Amino acid sequence: MPQYQEYLSSNLKDYSKEEELEVAKIASTENEELLKKGEEDDDPNPTKWSFETEDIACAIGDYAKCMGRLCIFTSEYYQSQRTYLLVPAAFLSWGLNIFGIIVTYVGNARISDSLVIMINSLFNFIIATFTTVAEKSNAGSKVELFQQIAKDYYSLANMITQEMTRHPKDRIAVKSFLSTADSTYKELEKSTPPIPRY
Repeated sequence: MPQYQEYLSSNLKDYSKEEELEVAKIASTENEELLKKGEEDDDPNPTKWSFETEDIACAIGDYAKCMGRLCIFTSEYYQSQRTYLLVPAAFLSWGLNIFGIIVTYVGNARISDSLVIMINSLFNFIIATFTTVAEKSNAGSKVELFQQIAKDYYSLANMITQEMTRHPKDRIAVKSFLSTADSTYKELEKSTPPIPRY
């Protein structure tokens, strides 16, 4: 029971002026505290940062970092695919050129024309197969695409990190910031091509 109610219920006699002032003072103090508490409960500030909103922002930043790292791995995967296809083709092309030099130096007396044609045709067929597979897979363009998307994910994560290092009073309004971060992350997710399992 509040103290001013105890004052009123303890005695029914007339109070002196000092007692009335004391009762009024206690009642005023407790009413102010109740009103202040009610205002804080009934009128929350939507732009105020809290532990929950900070956790949400940090979670978006962590997801963006993970997706950025995953895009880097995918870019490296397509780069290795491209290397596996183009490097053998390059070696075969160099070997074919060396073989042509040797045939020219030795002459047709030791190496028949039919053998030269057969070897040239076989090497050209293998080289064309490697280069065609590399072009059809679009490995080169996918490498650049995933590298760019990874940069965008890391840019979003850095933006969130910089905002979290500021004092809560100096930050952007929480509703606006979370909305921007969430929409940016969702747009990046939509623009990310399918990631193969490897």
